Amino acid sequence: MSDTGHSSVNLLLDQIDDLKGAHGRVTLATIQELAGRRMSGPMLLLPGLILVSPLSGIPTLPTILAIIIFLVSIQLMFGRQSIWIPERLRRAGLSSDRSDKAIGYMRPVAGFIDRFSRQRLPWLTGAVPVRVASLLCVLIALVMPLMEFIPFSSSIAGLVITVFGLALMTGDGLLIGAVFLLVLIGGSLASQLFI
Repeated sequence: MSDTGHSSVNLLLDQIDDLKGAHGRVTLATIQELAGRRMSGPMLLLPGLILVSPLSGIPTLPTILAIIIFLVSIQLMFGRQSIWIPERLRRAGLSSDRSDKAIGYMRPVAGFIDRFSRQRLPWLTGAVPVRVASLLCVLIALVMPLMEFIPFSSSIAGLVITVFGLALMTGDGLLIGAVFLLVLIGGSLASQLFI
C-alpha cells in the first residue's frame, strides 16, 4: 500500500527545482507528473512540508492545501490506486520566488528525512493501517480551514500530513505509528484548550 518508488525527498526537491526553472512556477500538476498518478506520498508530503514552513502564514494557502490533502487522503482511505485531482487544482501553484523559499526551507528537513527514514515495521504499511491514517488525515483536512484564524496553527496539522506522506514514500511503518501518536497528542492538547 505504500509508495516506495521515490524514497529520497532531496531527489524529489531537485526534480521540482529543475521543472520550476523550465516553467517558472511549481504547480500540483508538476508534482503529480514527477511522482506519477499512483504515487500518493509526494502528494501529501509536499503540502505537509509547505504547511510546516513559514508559507503557512499566507492567507488561504492552508485552506487550498487542506482541499488537496482531503482529496488525496479520501481516495487513499477508499483504497484507490490512482490519485485524481481536479484540473483547476492541478494548475494551482507557487510562483518562482515562493517556491524558491519553500524549497530552501525544506532542504535541511529533507536531508534529515532522507537519513532517518527507511523500510521498517512492514505490517504497519498494510492496507488497514494506511486507511486508518488516511481517515485521520481527512479529519485533519476538514478542520484546517478553521485553523487559519490562529496564525501558523496549521503547521501542527502539516507535521502529521508530512509524516504520513513520508511513510507512504518510504514504506516506513514506524512513521505510520508516529502519525497515530501525533494525532493522539494533538487531540489531547486540543481538548485541554477547549475544556
